[in-house]
Amino acid sequence: MALRRYPNYFRQLIDQLHMRIYRHQRVYLSHQRTPDDFIELDADLVNAVKIGDSGQVRRIMEFHLIDAAIGLVLDADPDHQFEALLVAMEGRQIAIAHHPDGRIDRPAEIRWTSGEQVDVPDRVTQNLILRPPY
Repeated sequence: MALRRYPNYFRQLIDQLHMRIYRHQRVYLSHQRTPDDFIELDADLVNAVKIGDSGQVRRIMEFHLIDAAIGLVLDADPDHQFEALLVAMEGRQIAIAHHPDGRIDRPAEIRWTSGEQVDVPDRVTQNLILRPPY
């Protein structure tokens, strides 16, 4: 009903985004461990929001997005050699254990290199390991 009020271009854009999200969820949530990982990360995020810790919220969201990206790519191509993701992470001062050719073995250790101390819960997912020091 609400989409009828928008120009056709916006309706098409929203439909395309919806389809991409739907496909992502079908692929990613089909793995046994994934829903538990998401539920735990969502709980961490809600707790960080409740206590008003924006640094923790940012760090948990970065972890979640990187975790999802690695999972989607490696599920489709287990030998994928990451380039752009590693460069983007370096730009955000995030390091992940990887081979010189860009391959990532799961679960890979992730850490932030900015020196900013942010207290986040230890977390191990199918794709990533987050332990101190953060």
